[in-house]
Amino acid sequence: MGWTARERRILAGLRTPAHIQQYLDELDYDEEGGADSPRSVMRTGKAQCFSGVLFACAALRELGHPPRLMYMDAASDDGHCLALYERGGLWGAIAKSNFTTLRSREAIYPYLALGLSYFDGFPSPLLSSWSHSNPAAGGSATESFSTSIGPSTALQKRGYCLAGASEN
Repeated sequence: MGWTARERRILAGLRTPAHIQQYLDELDYDEEGGADSPRSVMRTGKAQCFSGVLFACAALRELGHPPRLMYMDAASDDGHCLALYERGGLWGAIAKSNFTTLRSREAIYPYLALGLSYFDGFPSPLLSSWSHSNPAAGGSATESFSTSIGPSTALQKRGYCLAGASEN
């Protein structure tokens, strides 16, 4: 992308995923925002969930990571979007949110566990349905996983064993 000199200076200062998260955390939350571009985020100093993830994907791309995002949908809450990165086969995430429990994760999770690490962070205790997409990169199709009985039980039924989950 043809960044301006100012944009290149901003991106050059973001040398790690943690730096990108810190940059997003320092931005004002854009209550009216939508799908604002990374350029708009840098110009206005504001972002919301989706525009923050678009910015994070662009910044991660500058670090050599493919731009990937995950969308988590919830029946009784707003959905949430994450910018993903992979390091050594493990996944991490960057996100813009007013809720600290819905922000970044270090790259220490298998893919499904990364998504599940956000489950308890949703502000509503009435979360009845949860789904996420596989990492989308370069316009590839995504498969969705969803459940109305909670992710732990559904994943066990699919043959995954979670830490602390009983095996049958």
